[in-house]
Amino acid sequence: MIITAPGSTTTTTTPGTSGMLEGQLDEAERRPPGVLLGALVMILTQLVMVAIMAMTPVHMHDHGHGTAASGLVIAIHVAAMYLPSPMSGWLVDRYGRLTVAASGLTLLAAGIVAATAPGDSVTLLALALALLGLGWNFGLVSGTAIITDAAPLARRAKTQGMVDVAISIAATARR
Repeated sequence: MIITAPGSTTTTTTPGTSGMLEGQLDEAERRPPGVLLGALVMILTQLVMVAIMAMTPVHMHDHGHGTAASGLVIAIHVAAMYLPSPMSGWLVDRYGRLTVAASGLTLLAAGIVAATAPGDSVTLLALALALLGLGWNFGLVSGTAIITDAAPLARRAKTQGMVDVAISIAATARR
């Protein structure tokens, strides 16, 4: 129960809304600018990675490589996608989210360029997909950190979930 002086009004506020009326969020809280940037980094990263990775075994088959060679290249790629995650998190904290995001996009570009290597070189294809996987890792880890920093705590899980759905749609849009 709240006791107030006659003629005064009270407002109920939600924690973290800086005294605004309940149910009202300012534009910055509804759509923090960092969320869009983080989502863009993650979606672009996923789109590029899926586009290249999905076609690699087909490309290798068309150039006379067997299943074992394709499997090796994809295994190297998947290892480069996930194994560096602890290091990537440290790099994001140490050098900043945007620096690592830019590095990730650069590595994705390097992977794309390397993928134009002659189709008969398993080594160059493995290098291309390793760069692609590392770029994907940097993009996903830094993008997630950007979103985590930007989204209000009360909406962080929902925001990340919505971005994850957008990433999934980006991955399927290419197929």
